[in-house]
Amino acid sequence: MNWYPNKRLGLLSGLVLFALLVGAEASLLRGLLGAPIDFWFFLRALIFTAALPVVAFLAYAYYSLANLAYRVERNGILIRWGAIVDLVPRDEIVEIVPFGTLNKRLSDGWGWPGYRVGDGQVGGLGPVRLYTTRPPEQSMAVRTRRRTYVISPANAEGFLADYRTRRKLGPIVRWAEGRRLPGLLGLSIWRDRLAGAVALPGLVLNLGLFGYLAARYPALPARLALSYDLRGMADRIGGRAELLILPAVGLAIVLVNAALAAWLHRKERVLALMLLGNGPLVQALLWLAAVRLAR
Repeated sequence: MNWYPNKRLGLLSGLVLFALLVGAEASLLRGLLGAPIDFWFFLRALIFTAALPVVAFLAYAYYSLANLAYRVERNGILIRWGAIVDLVPRDEIVEIVPFGTLNKRLSDGWGWPGYRVGDGQVGGLGPVRLYTTRPPEQSMAVRTRRRTYVISPANAEGFLADYRTRRKLGPIVRWAEGRRLPGLLGLSIWRDRLAGAVALPGLVLNLGLFGYLAARYPALPARLALSYDLRGMADRIGGRAELLILPAVGLAIVLVNAALAAWLHRKERVLALMLLGNGPLVQALLWLAAVRLAR
């Protein structure tokens, strides 16, 4: 049977937060449309672009709150949060008690008023995973041998009665405790810190190139040499906007390499790291070309 938390406050707070963020993004976009290209334009475009993943994540978190549920089965408790599912096997559950009775303070997790999720660590309890719409002290703790799950079914007494009834019947299938992730979130590359460290310099260099050309853009002539022959003579003239193709190509290379690395990482980690590691070299070559053409 599915049991649900009281979501009213969390859904209302999340909607207000989402509306404010989308409004800020729309304001930034209006300011960018038709604005002259300069370094200030680059900074505003960078903020707008960086905020897009935040908007997407907030939308997903809101959707996950909307379908947050605790399902009690004979095999155990299934916690659904968006596309993520946590399996809590019946045989691994040590106790289910009000979190307040544990006399522990929990400050981990993230969210907004009426909504708190995430992983944390509490002395004496070990790892803690939150899926609650109430303060921890008003929530319930499902304790297993591995971790503690903090949940907040609106009808706590009904939830406990349902759990006890089904527990007496015994399991149909024995679950393994753990989290099921959808395909994209389950990629091994997300857990590889070295991959992130290797990929970061290429991205920083690419953004720097966008910023450099934006800062130089107002001072560039409307038409300029875009390529030279073997004698050093200009053999193609074009508009200054065509210079922006260089960082655009660099960004495309960063994204393609990242996608290929994510696909290869589970079986060919070294090859994935090599793909990410060539980013700084490619960006450096694009920098040399851009500086020569924009001087």
